[in-house]
Amino acid sequence: MKILTLIFLAVVVGLLTLNLLRLVADSGSADARLKKDRERAQAVMLGTISSSAVRNPAQESTHSELHIKHSKPFGDIPHSWFESSKAARKLYMQQDMAVSYGDAFNALGLNHEQIVKLKQLLIERNESIRDAWQLAKSQNLSEDEASALRSDAEGQVDKEIENLVGPKAADTVHSMLTSKQDFIDVENGYAWDFAFYGCPATADQKVKLALLFSRTTTNPLAQITGSNTTTSASSLQNAIVLKDASAFLSTDQVKVLDADFRYQNSAMSELETN
Repeated sequence: MKILTLIFLAVVVGLLTLNLLRLVADSGSADARLKKDRERAQAVMLGTISSSAVRNPAQESTHSELHIKHSKPFGDIPHSWFESSKAARKLYMQQDMAVSYGDAFNALGLNHEQIVKLKQLLIERNESIRDAWQLAKSQNLSEDEASALRSDAEGQVDKEIENLVGPKAADTVHSMLTSKQDFIDVENGYAWDFAFYGCPATADQKVKLALLFSRTTTNPLAQITGSNTTTSASSLQNAIVLKDASAFLSTDQVKVLDADFRYQNSAMSELETN
């Protein structure tokens, strides 16, 4: 019996040692790739290589992989649990706000207690909307009646939000909700790149950049015509954003943003060519 126990312990120790060696090897490889990325980024900032070379489409950058992996710290919540548990939905909303908006709420000029309460109200807002749709479904209401019920549920919480933060901050919060994808793109893409290349963005800069993306998504882009509509629209939006963003981003941040745009345009052109 003792012999079997010793054999079992030896196997366990061996497996742990093997995994530790693998982790050390992976860490060294990742560090080497990170160092190479930083050297390329510095070269771009100094203008010694093309900014489109910051990332190689055929060889994904390590830092991009890392921030994508860490964008869902809690993983996926099972659908059945999500539907039956308010606690699960609250956890999901907390995770979703952290991933989507980061520290953007700090740009609203609120104290810590107000920010905590605001996030609670946003969770309540989401629950109220869900309850409204559930009620509409159970009573077989028409689409218009269901929309009215949802608007009423939203409106009640929106009044509480305005009372808490004031009209100006409430307008910004509303814009954040309606421009969520733009905030996700900034928080989990551009802002990450700013930080990686040594020029991190403040909460105020991230909010301004996301809202700038939101404003430029529709207006002039609808006027673009031609066979390469997607590329032209994207290039025009990027040019407008780059020009207007220079008013609140640093010179280094504008260079990183321009490098990101060049990479996007290059990747889009390759897709259309193929």
